[in-house]
Amino acid sequence: MERTVRELQGESCIDLEEDAPPRQQIIASRSFGAPVWTEAELAESLRAYMGRAAEKLRRQQSVAARVGVWLETNRHRLEDAQYHPSATLPLPAPSDDTAVLTKAAMTVLHHVYRDGFRYVKAGVMLLELSERAVEQGQLFAGAPSATDPLRTALMVTLDRVNARWGKGTLGIGSAGLQSPRRWAMKRCTMTPAYTTSWGDLAIVRA
Repeated sequence: MERTVRELQGESCIDLEEDAPPRQQIIASRSFGAPVWTEAELAESLRAYMGRAAEKLRRQQSVAARVGVWLETNRHRLEDAQYHPSATLPLPAPSDDTAVLTKAAMTVLHHVYRDGFRYVKAGVMLLELSERAVEQGQLFAGAPSATDPLRTALMVTLDRVNARWGKGTLGIGSAGLQSPRRWAMKRCTMTPAYTTSWGDLAIVRA
């Protein structure tokens, strides 16, 4: 009641949250720059998306216990055959390892992919997130442990390199990292990053 009265008198009593709460799920998705027809191209795009999702997962110190994939055709092109599959796969153990998460995504893709459709969008989901520091032991270890020091060092190095040299500098093989890909979103009209990129600073000539 006191807080309400003080707010009505013009005194702000809202505490600012210094840290945003951890996400309950992480999604990485893009519309394609051109229609995709093959499983190989879909796999390439999903590897790139999973790299971004895994980086976000590690940034909030979480691990995922389930991986999901979905595909989309263009609902507005009535002349096209429509197909909008989605599926998830539980992991043997929760993980934040890009390789483990990508392998699971490829398994799901192979399960849902159907030939002959004009795909325009795809995405990956990381579900059933939990704190990385809390790990349940596994009787039969099949995947790298989330606390394995060698895998942890590898993921830290991966994130540092990409943070310094740009997204996609390092990642899972054939993820379409630096070379242009037909499926990549078109960005020819994207607004320059005037305040965050030296190369995008405006040049004034007198």
